[in-house]
Amino acid sequence: MANLVDVSKLTKEQKIRLLEKAKEKLGMGKLQEITGRSRKQLYLYLRGYDERGKELDIPQEVMEKIVNALTVDEVYEVVHGFNPREVTINDAIAVISKAVRDPGFRSMFFMLLQKQFGEYLRQTSTSYLVTKEDVELFEKLMKEDRAKSTWKTRINYLRHTLADLNYELSPDKLKEYILELAEENKSRAEHTAKALKLFIKEVVRLRDSHLARELYDSFKIPKAKTSYKPINLTIDTMSVVIVSSLSYKFWN
Repeated sequence: MANLVDVSKLTKEQKIRLLEKAKEKLGMGKLQEITGRSRKQLYLYLRGYDERGKELDIPQEVMEKIVNALTVDEVYEVVHGFNPREVTINDAIAVISKAVRDPGFRSMFFMLLQKQFGEYLRQTSTSYLVTKEDVELFEKLMKEDRAKSTWKTRINYLRHTLADLNYELSPDKLKEYILELAEENKSRAEHTAKALKLFIKEVVRLRDSHLARELYDSFKIPKAKTSYKPINLTIDTMSVVIVSSLSYKFWN
């Protein structure tokens, strides 16, 4: 727990409340054992001043042992006035707002996030969740700048692709998706890749330019094979073409 809470940044009042919480939970005997302090010394810490009336602060090493004896919920309930198990979405918004305003709280908040959700945060930092507003913006941009047949094609391919990807774009998912699609149908893969790159360029870049670059560069546009086959010309046919060309240039 000590690595989740920077005890050096706790106020005197917060330290006393945590000590009181630990005493209620563990009892004075167990608290003495954990902290290595006498019953008298612990009561002086709780009072906040010594026998001479001099202000008394709880040492950092003692606070770390106290915090380690409590659960995350208990610490945050004492320090910040709420129990994480009873948090609503409004409470979450309030916590984020406080983190924006309060550097000390923000530091503690990010330490907790990193400890509990480190791997998840690393994954989501390279993912983009597409919203309804993103799709609507893309449709609006397509309709403004492109012919009807073009924008309908782009939008249809994008909508189908987003549904397949569960509206989450990441470099690995995009690369794998386009490669698999190219094995099945190169023409469809080409249209899909063009729609995705256009969406990333026009919409995602507005939200997160750094992530947009990663997404854009993560896959290539497959080239569908053309059905056109060149005509094999005989020597006689080529001679006629060359003579006709020279004759045209001479008379013109």
